[in-house]
Amino acid sequence: MLYFDRDAMAYPDFLDSSMVEKGRGIIATYIENMMSKGGQRRAPNLQKLLSEPALVEALYGGFQGVCAFCETPSEKPDAAWVGHFRPMQLAEDISGSTSLLYYIWLALEWENLLHICPDCARAKANKFYTQEPRGNYQDSVAQLRQTEQELLIDPTWPDLSGRIQFFATGVVNGADYKGRTTIELLDLNRPKLISARKAAIKDGVAMLMEGHLEAAPGRNGAEPHLLRPRTPSSPALPYQGVVSNVLVNWALNNTQTEGLEDFVQLVSELDADTKQEMSDEILLPPLSEPQIESSVGMGFEAAKPETKPPGRPRKPSRNLRLDTMPLADAQIQSVHIENFKALREISFTLPDSVPPPKNSSVTQQAPCMLVLGENATGKSSVLEALTLCLLGTSEMTELNDLLKDEDLSPEKMIHRPDTTDWDRLSEEPLRVEIGYLDRTEGSSLSGLAAAPTFFGSPKTSKILMSYGPRRYFRPGKSYRRRAPAYRVQSQFDPLTTIADPAAWLLDCKPAQFDAAARALRVVLMLTEDQYFEREPTPDGKGRIVIDTPGGRTPLSEMSVGYKSIVAMATDIIRELFYYYDNTEFAHAVVLIDEIETHLHPRWKMQIVALLREAFPMVQFIITTHDPLCLRGMNNGEVFVLQRSPEDARVETLTDLPNVEGMRAEQLLTSEFFGLSTTDPEGDLAVEDFHRLSLKEDRTPEEDGRLNEVNDFLKKRLGVGDTANEQLAAMAARNHPVQIEPVLQRLPEGDVRNELMRISDKYRQRRR
Repeated sequence: MLYFDRDAMAYPDFLDSSMVEKGRGIIATYIENMMSKGGQRRAPNLQKLLSEPALVEALYGGFQGVCAFCETPSEKPDAAWVGHFRPMQLAEDISGSTSLLYYIWLALEWENLLHICPDCARAKANKFYTQEPRGNYQDSVAQLRQTEQELLIDPTWPDLSGRIQFFATGVVNGADYKGRTTIELLDLNRPKLISARKAAIKDGVAMLMEGHLEAAPGRNGAEPHLLRPRTPSSPALPYQGVVSNVLVNWALNNTQTEGLEDFVQLVSELDADTKQEMSDEILLPPLSEPQIESSVGMGFEAAKPETKPPGRPRKPSRNLRLDTMPLADAQIQSVHIENFKALREISFTLPDSVPPPKNSSVTQQAPCMLVLGENATGKSSVLEALTLCLLGTSEMTELNDLLKDEDLSPEKMIHRPDTTDWDRLSEEPLRVEIGYLDRTEGSSLSGLAAAPTFFGSPKTSKILMSYGPRRYFRPGKSYRRRAPAYRVQSQFDPLTTIADPAAWLLDCKPAQFDAAARALRVVLMLTEDQYFEREPTPDGKGRIVIDTPGGRTPLSEMSVGYKSIVAMATDIIRELFYYYDNTEFAHAVVLIDEIETHLHPRWKMQIVALLREAFPMVQFIITTHDPLCLRGMNNGEVFVLQRSPEDARVETLTDLPNVEGMRAEQLLTSEFFGLSTTDPEGDLAVEDFHRLSLKEDRTPEEDGRLNEVNDFLKKRLGVGDTANEQLAAMAARNHPVQIEPVLQRLPEGDVRNELMRISDKYRQRRR
């Protein structure tokens, strides 16, 4: 890890601009409102300010174009690399609890801004552990450093020397508690990073032996501890801090040299054979190298032991705990399914990262997955396969006992290779495999047709919720079981109901109510001056209302579509609150079949984006038939299933267009839905109109058809995507000469060419 001298960096004058001062004022107002009105609002959106090129370039240059924590290089200045040492909001302590306003007041302060790669940012998220209690609101970074005694190494503060040690294998080890905590919080032993460091160390050793490296001068006369290319015009040394750390430590332990300069001089005087021997020794894995452990929710408190009533033994609890789920915060990256129901063999790969939503306070967002396809192409089968694999074999047994009309045995789930002979089962095993980003472990499920049970991962991998297309809730309080099997029952049993959202919202603690409201305000698209409130009623039951300047609206009076989404969103919130105290940084997987059910078109166009913003670290895996629901998805997150015309095998379409920014009409007529048009009747009328209008000797029947389609087209204005284009088409039919200048001003493309063709035909006809 490198030390970056903040004083040596060029301070960006942008941070003293009126724009930033206005942003600081917004932050101050936000803090004041949260203090007076409760915590129902999320942090203000500061993305525009944090993405300012002057700031981005200053951080890129100040941190030498590498990640402040792991030294991963950035190809160019990138706003996605702007990060914070102390998080902007909901700072999480070692027990897993968060502090809502910490450290929003430092969001635009130079001393708190870092150049961080997306991988370190994702691992760090909102975690910030301190040895002492958190400081006071509005304290400066210098004051907080003294009072809090943070347990994360600050790469801009000169206290990192000796805290961590790198090995030639690319592995890093903490020399003290602060070093070990830093490695865990940033996941600095992730496989991809280990591989990159190992390659850099090997190349660095070779460069040293070839005489291409020298000791960099120490700051303020200090002893040199870094190596750099001997020629100033040479490229920077990749992972400079890592390579230097490995070589300095080896030199101290294996040579009589007194410093880095002395060691470089020693190497330069060796013969070729001795240099090769030294290289081999440096790169030899040490016997004392520590075992690598994945980040597993370090610091979460263990659950209290259950007490047994006298004389009545109890079964072990099946409820999940974060400290027993090593994959709780792991991000699904790949899915492979073989011989599961309609799916012979199919794979999905998700992006490593996706951009956060625009105009939002959300700074990170987990990749999601949307599956499209006609009926009987296996969309629901994909959800079921993923649900069962993530659920684990132990809970699968419990789920099977819950279902009355569904058999979860391998015989019922395995692929039928011949659709004409349904009794014929695949002789190959059923397999479902899920891979995770930066993790070597995964989740698996397998089974044979002749076997009575499945094999695979025995325990539930992640916090998991799965919802079928019918998402109803029964009004009133109801007992809600927590074991994982109950959280996915809706996917397999359409009669399963969701708990009444109002009942839980009325009874939860004030802090939970505010945290739930922060997410529900996003889902319901409430404005800043609209709040959720709990209101007493004459019957004593109470009700949830949305308080606005224009009046109060009871949640019970909302439409079916609204209540359906609120019920599901509240059910997700309720489950997350068993493990987290917020929804902004809570990890889970939520599977939803036919998400468009009961929704108005306006909501269909926004529901995916809204859910993702409300639960930014939750991975949603959903199916839909409606093109409007593709809004909110990013490139690489949408998968289309189709049956092969050769053998009817279900496969995924390749070379799909980028879904971002496409209009609804474009989505519907794109490869995502396999339609060439949204109006086949109109297309037939246009075709007949063209053909008959050019024919010289029409029959009475043809004249009748021409009049019919002409009237039809006048009513439908069917040509063109926009109102202007459609009006131009209508004018072209009636006044082709006068409309030509209008057509010339239309943008180049198929629509303009088609309209010009119609105009030309009319002109020729009139001649």
